[in-house]
Amino acid sequence: MPVGECALCIGSGGYLNCSAVVPTSNTGDNPSDCPDSLTAVKFFVQFGNGTTGRCVPFDHRHAIRRTSLVTENFPGYNDAYPGSYIVTKPFVGHPYYSSLSVGTIGLKRIACHQTEDALTCASFKLGYCINCPNSTGFDFEYRADSSPPSDEELEDFVNLCAKEALDVDGVKEGYECEDEDEEKFDMFLAAT
Repeated sequence: MPVGECALCIGSGGYLNCSAVVPTSNTGDNPSDCPDSLTAVKFFVQFGNGTTGRCVPFDHRHAIRRTSLVTENFPGYNDAYPGSYIVTKPFVGHPYYSSLSVGTIGLKRIACHQTEDALTCASFKLGYCINCPNSTGFDFEYRADSSPPSDEELEDFVNLCAKEALDVDGVKEGYECEDEDEEKFDMFLAAT
């Protein structure tokens, strides 16, 4: 089994039984409502050591601030590997030196467990480079000092652009990044 698949939900081709996590609500919080493809512009997470999970939109503070969310109580995984944990880290950003119309959303999930000899971790990471067309009215502000965008800018990027940019096949036509911006995104994704 490819290592990254251990950190993917079953419904997305992996081995984590995300559907065994109890949704926090009856609507929109099942893993099928926010697949690991991220095309719903939401991500699935189980919270802490409880038994509930939910779909979280990328304009939420956890994604905007790139918060690492950890659980040591993931159904099935922790049964098979006592002492294991899952880390889910969503992100929204603007790759440095890319066009002001370019932003990114993505997710990294790590599934770790202790063997007799070492800590073993599987990692899944996916991100999208999104170029906001003029019709969205969105651009990041220019910063001569290269400081990162504000939380409000990142929320605007998600709501004005990213939510319209993705469908089941990924980035829609008209929202694709140019080659130079794609290179900046690749560096951003590698470092995230």
